[in-house]
Amino acid sequence: MTAFYAHAGLVGAAFGLVAAGAAVARFARTRRGWLTGHRRLGLGGAGSAWLGSAFAVGMVAGAGGGHLGSPHTWLGLATLVLTLLTPALGQASFRIRGKAALLRTIHRWSGRATLVLMAVTLATGLIAAGIV
Repeated sequence: MTAFYAHAGLVGAAFGLVAAGAAVARFARTRRGWLTGHRRLGLGGAGSAWLGSAFAVGMVAGAGGGHLGSPHTWLGLATLVLTLLTPALGQASFRIRGKAALLRTIHRWSGRATLVLMAVTLATGLIAAGIV
């Protein structure tokens, strides 16, 4: 049961960190250092999501269950992909100058999709655990 609480706590924290990073980008852009805060919160959220997912994999393996056997696990996998893609797009917008505007737009929409998918994944996890 400890792995369950670690998983739930870490992915919950991941959602909070990513949401805070989005809020910084949306509401604090006029403040000095907003980009550093945005990056740190987003990457912290992504790292927390990956660590929380590692606990889930270990929990399922320890119980002898099969991986990717429910909608929650498939949504979690899609969320993890977006937690890699979104920061990569943000970073690419600084590296590929000719496509910066396009990459920034895609980064913003990818970030929004990440937040929505995280929320749906969290909801399905609460349902799967019998909490909701």
